[in-house]
Amino acid sequence: MTHETEDFEDGFIHALVSTGHSEEDAREELEKYLSTTVRKDVILGVVGDLVANFMYYDRKEDECLPRGAIEKAIEVGAITEDEIIEKFASEIRRNT
Repeated sequence: MTHETEDFEDGFIHALVSTGHSEEDAREELEKYLSTTVRKDVILGVVGDLVANFMYYDRKEDECLPRGAIEKAIEVGAITEDEIIEKFASEIRRNT
């Protein structure tokens, strides 16, 4: 869990407790909130946006890695899709 996540959860619980909820009730409300707002489809949609940015939009002005360079590197075998995916996965693990 990141510090930002901990801060959010602590703030959420504190706000409810300060309005008279028990800590147990506040934790239950937090779980309900997280289960309804952090939905799988929303997360996967953001992943799609990240990939589009990585492959296309962020390449528009990038002189070191211009548009089409990633696809070309995969095509010629300089890097594999699996290597890119593993790097994304390791960054997610490192940041959670």
